[in-house]
Amino acid sequence: MRILILGGSGTAGKAIVSSLATSENELVVYDLNPEKVIFPKDFHRGSIFFLDVRDTDSFDNLFFSAAPVFSEFDALIYNIAATTELLTLQDSSPEEMKFEKAVDFNPEIWNLMFDINVSPVFRFISKMYYYMDENQDLGKTTRLNKIIVTSSIYGRAIPDFNLYRGSQYISFPGYGASKAALEYLVRWAASFFGPLGLRINAISLGGVFNKHDDRFEQIYGTRVCLSRMARPTDIQGIYPFLLSSHADFITGQVIRVDGGYLP
Repeated sequence: MRILILGGSGTAGKAIVSSLATSENELVVYDLNPEKVIFPKDFHRGSIFFLDVRDTDSFDNLFFSAAPVFSEFDALIYNIAATTELLTLQDSSPEEMKFEKAVDFNPEIWNLMFDINVSPVFRFISKMYYYMDENQDLGKTTRLNKIIVTSSIYGRAIPDFNLYRGSQYISFPGYGASKAALEYLVRWAASFFGPLGLRINAISLGGVFNKHDDRFEQIYGTRVCLSRMARPTDIQGIYPFLLSSHADFITGQVIRVDGGYLP
């Protein structure tokens, strides 16, 4: 299977790449930090390229000629997101993206969340629509019939602000709103493209441990049935499953991999 992965350098992204880097697959990964994308040492069928989805021209150029994308890939995984960690960790945030208040209603941050978390997926499926319209029958003119997007528990859950009190992290209103919009877009696309054979699903991830402080991890665990944050190995199984023939009758779903996060 030839898989196009957008976003492979973060904690979840590395887990996804690792889980799909098998002898049966070829991976083409685009990322803002391509130097941080890691393939297993024994995997030799992978390529890595730079992509900043905030640059709409660069993103659209990737799909400018839709035929190669739709005819040369079997699956697409969209795993790029503007996250709390991106916006708050001092060692990884661009200066203009750092927050100053406990709750930041900066409209630029709100727009950034949607520009990264939702709009690229919409632009991709719009390309698919126009390609379908030009070719009359998407099912016969494309290999790409499986799409997975990474969502979050905050697409549905009420944030617990006690979790963030005294922490370096924050719950931005635009994050959950953008993930909820992404999940609706998945359901819409599943209904629209389903008769043509396309399967599209979202994976709603709970918090994945990434050097969080002890207090944050402990309080987070009180909100989860399994009493802990996820580890990268906890999320590795779901992506290969949804791309396999075992999931041929699964589409339009938001599958929760969150340890039983309590709403």
